[in-house]
Amino acid sequence: MARLLPRKPFYGLAELCDRWSLSDADIAAYVLEGELTLSVAVGGVRVETSELEEDADGQPFSIPTGTRWIVGTMDLGRVDGWTVLRNGSHAVGRFLGLQGEVLDLPDQDGERATMLVERQALVVRRAEMERFQEAQGFGSGGPEVEFSTASPRREKSRGAPPKYDWRGAGARSRRRSTTQGRRRRRRNGCG
Repeated sequence: MARLLPRKPFYGLAELCDRWSLSDADIAAYVLEGELTLSVAVGGVRVETSELEEDADGQPFSIPTGTRWIVGTMDLGRVDGWTVLRNGSHAVGRFLGLQGEVLDLPDQDGERATMLVERQALVVRRAEMERFQEAQGFGSGGPEVEFSTASPRREKSRGAPPKYDWRGAGARSRRRSTTQGRRRRRRNGCG
């Protein structure tokens, strides 16, 4: 049974591995497949913000939108997160921010700036932890949820994209419990 964690903005990877009974290799697999997004906590890092677009050939390019200071967490791309887990550390220069924006460390003397991210600095944001737990069925009897075959409209958000149709599953569950309740009442002569 998973032990309760205090409610806080983000959790260290070690405490989540204990809570979920997962190894580093398990976490690395989820990260590489985009099912879990890792972050790094920072206490004031200046970044250049931009949005990614695609040209006519499908090649991504950045459109700068400004600069700002980040105090909190910055998400790692899945390859960067996986590399940190596998190698213990990795120099990262591009992070993912709110609403699908890209956060780049400013260039220094014409060179792309990077920040060394070490494994012990990896965290998972609370919202991402809750999303992942729900998707994996941790802490519950295992949800009866069908895999969503429809490609949902990609909303700009942090974390991995949703894999399941949670609204549809809730509606089916409510419909099922309502139908079962009516049958019981009819059998007992109450309805």
